[in-house]
Amino acid sequence: MVIGAQREDETGTVVLYHSDDLHNWNFVGELEFDTTNAAPGTAPDLVPGGYMWECPNLITLRDAVTGEDLDILIICPQGLEPVTTDTATHYASSDQCGYIVGKLDGTRFTVLRGFSELDHGQQFYAPQITGFSETSGLLLGWMGLPGQDDTPSVAAEGWVHSLTVPRRVEVHNHVLRQTLIVPESVRNGEINHMDSGILWHSERLDGHETTLVITGSQGTIGATIHYLSGADPVLEIDVAGDVRRVPCPPGELTVFVDRSAVEVTAADGAIAASFVTFPNVNEIWSTIARNCD
Repeated sequence: MVIGAQREDETGTVVLYHSDDLHNWNFVGELEFDTTNAAPGTAPDLVPGGYMWECPNLITLRDAVTGEDLDILIICPQGLEPVTTDTATHYASSDQCGYIVGKLDGTRFTVLRGFSELDHGQQFYAPQITGFSETSGLLLGWMGLPGQDDTPSVAAEGWVHSLTVPRRVEVHNHVLRQTLIVPESVRNGEINHMDSGILWHSERLDGHETTLVITGSQGTIGATIHYLSGADPVLEIDVAGDVRRVPCPPGELTVFVDRSAVEVTAADGAIAASFVTFPNVNEIWSTIARNCD
């Protein structure tokens, strides 16, 4: 069992416990990271800093390409400073979530691929993952953030936040790929119409610049998803002026809208982004308009 913790010097860490019967647990120690031969992930740090690491998950999955059995450590570091470039937005939310790929031996975690953000959207935190097979896991994430309790649903309905749809998680060449598990009736368009507030879009990004606009029944724009092609293609997601950018190689793009909740995957699942966007009163998100340049 892994538990997120804060050291006495106010830095984040993960500690390991062991049990033979799931009732009595013994402290094993703090994880120690060996980055000697680590390849970089997509985030700026091989191992992130922060004042606290929350909600760790540790799972072993077989890489679908290399055949290796790899240990995947998911952590939620708090207190990281934003890093923004022309092609990437890192650590932009108040609290982060990402993963490290490696091999665990005792308390020694040998990092093979450094920290990568698990989800690049505005609302995603504290995912929980469980094994499904040797090569895949099932993941659920919290579509919200700590302290973000001011969404309109609180006053109107008495609830706040939601969960993502389940995601199938696999490893390909040390990179996690996430696939949204949605009903076939959504994917084949049976309930994909403007009266439901449930929308599905899928297309192949192959180098052509593409813009998708989520629009409401009264003309309100909920979000814009822009794929910038070129030598270094970028996926850009704009939600009410909060713009996230992530390098995006060619691959499948999917967009799932379930009323106010939106989940995006790109690059065959190597990129994910979850966010919430609220339409006006008496309005629902009714279309995903696609424009190509």
